[in-house]
Order: sequence, then C-alpha cells, then structure tokens
Amino acid sequence: MLNEMIILDIETGGLSPEDGIFEVAMIAVQNNEIIDELHLGIINDDSKINLGYGRGYDNISDNFEIINKFNSFLKRYKFPIVAHNGSFDRKFLMFYNWIETDYPFYDSVRAFRLEIPGLFSYSLSVLIDFFDIEYKYRHTATEDVKILYKLIQIINPKLWVPIGTSLKTLKSSNKQSTQNNSGKNFNSLKVDFETVKDIFNGKNIVFTGKGPYKRDDLMQLAKKCGAEISSNSITKKTNLLIVGEKAGSKLQKAKELGIEIMDMDDFFEMTTGIEIETSSNISTNSEIYTTKTTTNINEPHLLSEVFKNETISFIPMPLSMCERLSKIVISHGGTALGRLRHKETTMLVYHFSYPYNEEDYSTIQKAKDLGIPTLSLGKFNKLFIEKTKNI
Repeated sequence: MLNEMIILDIETGGLSPEDGIFEVAMIAVQNNEIIDELHLGIINDDSKINLGYGRGYDNISDNFEIINKFNSFLKRYKFPIVAHNGSFDRKFLMFYNWIETDYPFYDSVRAFRLEIPGLFSYSLSVLIDFFDIEYKYRHTATEDVKILYKLIQIINPKLWVPIGTSLKTLKSSNKQSTQNNSGKNFNSLKVDFETVKDIFNGKNIVFTGKGPYKRDDLMQLAKKCGAEISSNSITKKTNLLIVGEKAGSKLQKAKELGIEIMDMDDFFEMTTGIEIETSSNISTNSEIYTTKTTTNINEPHLLSEVFKNETISFIPMPLSMCERLSKIVISHGGTALGRLRHKETTMLVYHFSYPYNEEDYSTIQKAKDLGIPTLSLGKFNKLFIEKTKNI
C-alpha cells in the first residue's frame, strides 16, 4: 500500500515523445489526503482548453522554468509518482529528462487490475461508469488526476508494482506477502486494448515468456507500433526485450548485454487500441457470432446459460473489445452482434472511443426508441458480474 504518492497526468501532442508535452497536473497525497497540487501549462487559446487532450496549450517539453517547477515539486515531497497507463507518461518525462530513469513510478492500471481482476476495461471513463461516479469526463490533466485520486480512494489497492518490475519477480520475492495482503491470482490478469500507436519506433523487439496472446499476435502488435522484428532470438540489433511469465534464458542474456527490458503488462498498456488480425480471437469478418458446438480450443466453451435467449449488440464499440465481449456472451449461452438488428437485438451495449461521431449517438438513440435496453460498458460489466457471481 502506498501512503504517500504524487498522482500525475500529462497531456501530449501525440503518441510519440517527439510530439511533446503540453499540460501537466500533479497532486501530492499523504495518508489519503491531498496536501498540495500543481498545474503546469502555458495557455494559448482559452476557448480550446475544455476540449481536453492538451488543446489550447503551448508545447512545454523544453521550457526550463516549467521543468524547474516540476522538479521543485518532486524534491519537496520525494513521493513516488502514480499515473494511469503510467508507462506512457513516464516515457515522455524520461525523453525530455524531467525525471531520472530510477525515479519510483507506478501504474494505477496495474494496481487496479490486481485489486479487482476481471473488469472488461480499466480506462478512466469505464471506471467512472462502473463505480457510478458523477463526473463529466473531459480528459484534461487536472481532471484526470482528481478522478484518479477518487478512484484510488474507492479501490484502495493493496499491492503496487513498480513499472519495469515483472510480476514473476514480485511473486518470487513477495509470495507470502501477496497471499496475505491481496489474495489475488496473478494468472487471472486480463488485457484490454484501447488507444496507442507508433510508440516503438527505432526499437528492435524480441519477446520471451508466456502471456495471453500468441507470439505472432504480439509481433503484429509491436510492428503496428513502429517496431522492427528481425529475429526471435537476441541479436546485435535487439534493443528491447518484452518479458512475460516464465521467461527463459533470453532474459538473462538481455541483462548481461544491458538491453532494455519491459514487462509484458507494460507492453500491453502501451499498445492499447491497436487492432490486429488475431490468430486466437473470433473472426472480425462476421457481423454476427452465434454459439457453436466445437472442439476448437479457440472457440468459446459454454460455461453457463446466464445469457440464454439474449442477443446483445455491441455498438458503438472498439472492434477488439467487441470481439472479446462477444466471446464472453457466447460462452454464457447468448448471441452476440456487431451491429444493431431491430428484430433480434434484446440489449445494446456501447462504449465510445475518441473521436466521437454522430452516428454512434444515433445508433444508441435508435435502440432506445425501439424499446431495446441500452447499457454502457461499465454498467454491462456490473450486470455480468452479478449474473455470474455464483458460477
């Protein structure tokens, strides 16, 4: 448990560090109370600030005055930094030398996942929805740190894993502590894909260890983020090793050669949102997925009939999330659709991805006009937990 932390959020000009830092917000927290806060940004257009994502601000990446204020805040409290999808924020801060490589940095996504495994998504918008928090989410740095503070109070994670530390290492060194304090099964962790690309330019990546996706899928993800995959073994070109569970000799070799090592969880957090033609998921070419009797290990097995007679449309919904939820619904006796079908749909589940469009809203309204129950992703997640809690 962290009793002292600096909760941080940065808004950037894009997904690559070269795109720059435009807004920073920080709050110092001690014993669950906010004791100080800092906002860093240079406004160039007041009318755009409420649009979020750093719009309306100048690039402050190399602004010495801003960086000095940032460092003064860190020196004043000397607390570890916590950020949501922290690997992303940390990458920018390190690129512009705002922090040293060894500054303690934690990802709240991982902490939340360890505390409450099994959620469909750990994005701020879904967590706000899941916990029924009344909040207009606009994705500004100040709002993000305030809502993250509130979520940390609600979820109260017992276990915080430093970014760059593998779960396997943590299990070996803190096995008894983990069992006593959290009681969570590390193997139950899931992966959610949502919104990042072109973040591994210049990286020659090799994978080692086990994870929830096949090696071909991981390589495809990395390539779609700008990485080079030239070998399945560590070579002179290799400058990043992604480590999963039960890592082998590649890990030791990478350490000996001084090659950068990244935990598989951090890789997933940084590649959220990348759509790939997976070799292990439902086909993306079909608009309707129905229950099948099969021995194919890649097809969902019938686990219950809690969704029997239900035809659930997942729209609007990011494709990767639609596939995942469809597989879940099918495994519990239901039928899943990738579109709204007036005569068949018994429930519509939606989740907006940025940028929004009018068609997304009109589909939801059309379902409501037809008397079809509509649920946001967070509310559907709660329904699913309620329906399956006794299974």
